[in-house]
Amino acid sequence: MSNGKSNAPDSLRWPPLTTEQHPWLSRFNSDDLTRAQRDRIHRPYSSAMVPAIAHLSIDIPGDLATDIDEATQLLTRFDAEVGPGGLPFASILLRTESASSSEIENLTSGARAIAEAELGDRDTGNAAQIVRNVRAMEAALAVPGHQVAGHAGFRGCERHGAWPQRG
Repeated sequence: MSNGKSNAPDSLRWPPLTTEQHPWLSRFNSDDLTRAQRDRIHRPYSSAMVPAIAHLSIDIPGDLATDIDEATQLLTRFDAEVGPGGLPFASILLRTESASSSEIENLTSGARAIAEAELGDRDTGNAAQIVRNVRAMEAALAVPGHQVAGHAGFRGCERHGAWPQRG
């Protein structure tokens, strides 16, 4: 774990990311919110102040450059042997993102319940919601030439039933 302090010489140090505070300006009518919600939205927030790095040069030590070159060659060879369609990366990323989203939304369910929901044997509860989330994301990814932006876009697909039905 890093303690936030670098032992690297000054030539290898990267400028730190800093933050600045801003007041939160809500677009919600405070009369429509609970007291706890009002208290929470009146707190300031921190925004990132990204340092200018375009003018910096990076001095990579020789042993690290050798490792980078070797990794690049291995990845190039892997891509040539397996090809772009060799592994279902989209499916892996979709499942990973879906699992993360479900965790954020406090949706938990067992593998069996999710499998039953996937087969159509369950249409209520967390398992069904998780399956609907996955289908909404699949539908969003399947729209040619369009990108569905963020959680609201996926929720829109879900609300309007715009995900593939499994049969």
